[in-house]
Amino acid sequence: MSRPLIEISELDGVTIVRFVDVVLIDLAKIQEIGEALNALPNDHDRTKILVNFKGVKGVNSWMIGKILSLQGVVTKRGGKLVCCNLGPELLGVFVEVGFDKVIPIVTDEETGLKAF
Repeated sequence: MSRPLIEISELDGVTIVRFVDVVLIDLAKIQEIGEALNALPNDHDRTKILVNFKGVKGVNSWMIGKILSLQGVVTKRGGKLVCCNLGPELLGVFVEVGFDKVIPIVTDEETGLKAF
């Protein structure tokens, strides 16, 4: 049995997603993560989602695409997606690709929870 790639919890009606791996570049893992993320609004009707990147050191464009795809689905369902705890390097990448113009990025989980 393989270990989960993300941890999902809920607090005050907000679904919190935390990553188990610190480098998110393996395409097979990203595909699995994407399926789990898409199941949140599609199969479980969760539309308030906080994605916590604490400890994540690297992502590739596929992973960014999965988050943007999730944001699109959540928004269409009247919900909101917020990202938090991006380290300086990861934040730089997200800003460079314009991610911050589409999805709110906050400093920590507590601030993220208040964004809903």
